Amino acid sequence: MTQSVEGDSRPNPEALVVVYAVGETGATADLLGRATLINRQFALVSEPLNRVLAEHPRRMRVGVFAARHAYQKAPKVTTCGEIIDVAFTRVVEEDRELVLLDLAVESAAPVLLPFLVPPREDIVAALRGVLDGNPLSAPHIGDPADPVAVFRKVMGWDR
Repeated sequence: MTQSVEGDSRPNPEALVVVYAVGETGATADLLGRATLINRQFALVSEPLNRVLAEHPRRMRVGVFAARHAYQKAPKVTTCGEIIDVAFTRVVEEDRELVLLDLAVESAAPVLLPFLVPPREDIVAALRGVLDGNPLSAPHIGDPADPVAVFRKVMGWDR
């Protein structure tokens, strides 16, 4: 059976992230929707799945697919796709449409936002820009040594 994700416009032209349910036996199950890889550890869930997950988180995994040339910074990667379990579903309380998937391991795919060392409200605004299809409005401040750690700290999501 062929499954497709509604809509073909993606905020991140370098990588496609599809979200799948995980069944009771641990097998990959139904296609739920799509997301945007914003940094190596987090994917921002697209509409309408974001609203569902904000109220009813569930066990999921993602498929991250990108053109082979996009993996240039990961020379050991020999494929164009990855399957990664979702460790946590994170909902931004200031804007509950902003639902992020905290991946169990980092992706090697290219990311949309080179993220960020601004205050939390700037990160929320940047995420809103991605969800609204206007990632160019997202602020870029600095280039931290560990952007995922900074993102976790600013959002208050230390594991």
